[in-house]
Amino acid sequence: MKAIILAGGEGTRLRPLSCNKPKPMIRLFDRPLLEHIVLLLKRCGFTELCMTLHYLPNVIKDYFGDGRDWGVRIEYRTETQPAGTAGSVRACKDFVGNEDILVISGDAACSYDLRAMMEQHRLSGADATILVRKSDEPSEFGLVLADEDGFIGGFVEKPGPERVVSDLINTGIYVLSPDLLAVIPEGRSVDFGVEFFPKMLRSRRRLRVWQAEGYWNDVGSCEAYRATCRDVLDGLFPLPVSEGQALPCHAPCWISPEARIEPGAELGPYTVIGSGSTVHGGCRLSGCVLDGAYLQAGCVAEDSIISRGVKLGREVHLPSGCVLAEGVTVGDGSQLRENLRIWPGLVLPSGSLLTEDLHSSGEAKPLRFRAGASLCGENRVELTPERLLRMGQGCVALRVGAAASGGYAGLLAESFLVGAASAGKRTFFMDAPSPAVSAALSGVYDLDLNLYFRQDGSHTTVCVFDKDGLPVSRRVQRQLEGALSGAAYATPAENCYACSLLTGTDEAYLAAALRISDGLDSRMFACPEGLLSRGLKQAGAEILPSGECIPALIPSEDGFTLEIADERGRVWPWDMLLCAWTAAEMQSGAQAVVLPYDAPRLAEQIAAEHSGTVYRLERDGEDARRLWRQAPWCRDALFLSVRLFSLLSRLDQPCFADFMDELPAYHRSEQVIQLAGADTAVLRSLSRDKGAETVNGIRLFKGEASATIRRMGGGALRILAESSKMEAAAEFCDSLQRRIRSLDSGNNS
Repeated sequence: MKAIILAGGEGTRLRPLSCNKPKPMIRLFDRPLLEHIVLLLKRCGFTELCMTLHYLPNVIKDYFGDGRDWGVRIEYRTETQPAGTAGSVRACKDFVGNEDILVISGDAACSYDLRAMMEQHRLSGADATILVRKSDEPSEFGLVLADEDGFIGGFVEKPGPERVVSDLINTGIYVLSPDLLAVIPEGRSVDFGVEFFPKMLRSRRRLRVWQAEGYWNDVGSCEAYRATCRDVLDGLFPLPVSEGQALPCHAPCWISPEARIEPGAELGPYTVIGSGSTVHGGCRLSGCVLDGAYLQAGCVAEDSIISRGVKLGREVHLPSGCVLAEGVTVGDGSQLRENLRIWPGLVLPSGSLLTEDLHSSGEAKPLRFRAGASLCGENRVELTPERLLRMGQGCVALRVGAAASGGYAGLLAESFLVGAASAGKRTFFMDAPSPAVSAALSGVYDLDLNLYFRQDGSHTTVCVFDKDGLPVSRRVQRQLEGALSGAAYATPAENCYACSLLTGTDEAYLAAALRISDGLDSRMFACPEGLLSRGLKQAGAEILPSGECIPALIPSEDGFTLEIADERGRVWPWDMLLCAWTAAEMQSGAQAVVLPYDAPRLAEQIAAEHSGTVYRLERDGEDARRLWRQAPWCRDALFLSVRLFSLLSRLDQPCFADFMDELPAYHRSEQVIQLAGADTAVLRSLSRDKGAETVNGIRLFKGEASATIRRMGGGALRILAESSKMEAAAEFCDSLQRRIRSLDSGNNS
């Protein structure tokens, strides 16, 4: 049988372990991860292998050769540019021939019976079979949506915690029928989970999941690497390794037969000591992984990774979470802080105290993006110029902009741009006064990545936008998180460019808003001083500080949304203003509008009354994205105000309150449920409902009512039901609450 091994990974989140080797060549119990995969395939009967390579390909070729030492035959395909997971497999069409083919990553830990998976695929008649496993926290993986018969209905790519809709994760192990390779697009990068498999579903190809007993873990970070070692020692991952030395230690431990442990060394639980390691007397180790390191007397290390060729002097102290790459030397008596990483070959003199201001209350706090693609951290503790410099170096965008509210936030923005410039990016510092202005100008200045730094006391929030002014995808967030933590590193470029200063961005923003206005000469508004009032004035409206019987516009601090108090004092929130805009567009002759996915379903009812269509961002692909680029009013307070009231003037609607009264009735019912068991199992059951949408949480439908169920963290789910009738919304919400309770009870019985 034949198998393709994807072994081109650079492993940026594993830095500094992967600085000078491909990710699949990281050693686990004296063998590279890739060697463990080769041996697994051999045991399962796969003897003809093809490896796809990209990063440092000769390291792998020199190690494995033609494969005869492992009882297999190995061919290689080397990519000059990353081709994506599906693109890499496409390059192996001549190797595959007319056989079913197994595809597996070379940088994961795995113990599944892959022969059984191949046999099941052949019996099922599926075009593709995907190995999935359950995970209680699947937000960092691609999710698979499957029915009770195992047929796949959809994919969700790395959704982030709040958008999880299933507990089945895609392991990246597939069996493909040969004709499937022929339809993988050529000439560009293609990923299986993001593009190819969803496209195959739309073409009505039969895709199935395969679940079985076994172990799988993506060794994608230093934390995951240590966790895999612990799983081996706990017997969860039956990795065939040589019998370790029977030395005194606090089990479970593993000590290579080719390691030297002197009397007097104390080895605590979950210590792994690989070949070539030397540990002198007086050393105390617990939870550490040593791979060919040399430790002099009196060293103390806890939950750390100490790589091949590392030399620790006498009485060096490594607290929890340290990672020392190959060839590092640390002088006598040196001390490191928690979670520090040292790149290959660096030398610390004796008595060094190595620290970076990344800790609070003695614990490291790695930053993670929140909903809306924003980072928030404490100044000088979690957000420092050094970290933002690294994040700029590690970003992959070609044209990068940044703006800030001033103060320390401005220093962070400048540090990010310096890092990006040193990696050869074109950089632009903007004087944008708010996140909304910054986002709106992404397209104006052709920026691939655009950041706004907003300081609030001792903390700064960083909002990150893509070229369309949208929050960046989870994939980009992960890449930036890795760079921020120092896991990603970019060599300074030979050709660097000075940062360009973009001034007058507020005027450019106002000019863009005025281009969509028909004039507001007859309108009066109450509105606080700021960009919103300036824009409305320039459009011809009269702005009053307050007043009765005129609409009062209340913008949010970031400028993205607003509320409007109508002439009768009723306050209309942003989501209802989007519905009002939809009605105005449809009455003005528009055939289609685009809305954020979370906008009320009332918009569909409004559009249907005018034979129109509502496209939802994220749900409706490039069609929605194309319309979104042309509709800045969907995401900006000033643009919506100008657009909406221009349309109302065109429709001869002088009274905003009267227009809102003409909208169809709309009601909501909401409940929060605390679960006893795993919320992911409940969400997976709900996602199987006919017609369920799984874009952002799970949206279900019952007649004219709809409801969205989302994770809230801590095992809680939130139900938000919508309908034109209050009774229908409340009844649907209650019925879902009872169903969720029943599912939760069944999962824990």
